[in-house]
Amino acid sequence: LTHADADGTPMSAARYEPLIRAYPDVPLILAHLRLEAIPLAKRHDNVWVDTAYVDVARVELAVDALGPTKILFGSDACEGFDVGHPAPRERPPRSYASILAGYRARGIREADLERICYANAQALFGLDEV
Repeated sequence: LTHADADGTPMSAARYEPLIRAYPDVPLILAHLRLEAIPLAKRHDNVWVDTAYVDVARVELAVDALGPTKILFGSDACEGFDVGHPAPRERPPRSYASILAGYRARGIREADLERICYANAQALFGLDEV
């Protein structure tokens, strides 16, 4: 998992493509579902995107472009969630329930949410069902 910064910047998702091509057997999760990450995940079997601090419309766009199998749920829970200490910077309050409600309001299907929220990570990391 690595941070992908805003599209077009020195840390943007597109900058990872040489590494993706050089190491096709190494899984890479590009955080924050940047638009530049979507074609990379579409072209390369070893690339996934995550939903950390991404608005629901972008997740809907990614599901439409990639299908649900290349998307992993991420939350950046330390920012905006009540985790027992102050957030490092001011963020609007959030909860897992509100994030999922937003996905559902955009029409993302329950089966796709199951993949995004846990089944994709389960498969990627080789975890047995609990």
